[in-house]
Amino acid sequence: MRRVSATGKVDLKPIRKTEMWRPEGDKIVIIDDNATYIHVLNVTASLVWKLSDGKHTIRDVVKALTDEYGVSEEEAWNDVSELLQGLAEKKLISLE
Repeated sequence: MRRVSATGKVDLKPIRKTEMWRPEGDKIVIIDDNATYIHVLNVTASLVWKLSDGKHTIRDVVKALTDEYGVSEEEAWNDVSELLQGLAEKKLISLE
């Protein structure tokens, strides 16, 4: 698995690895492929998930968070990095 870091990984594209998800209000509910776990993403993580379509780069995702929520690029980068690493460890996304 590739680690997400601020040095040189901004052009990787996160790609959802499961189609078993649905919006639930302003959150997203994901069921892993084994139907073993349910993951609930908050509103900001939901935006990251929606943009994890293989078309948007990590740079795009960070920009979307800074635009939508007015956070600093550094804060957005840290949040996106942590979230993508966690989702990748759970095999819910890949970084390509």
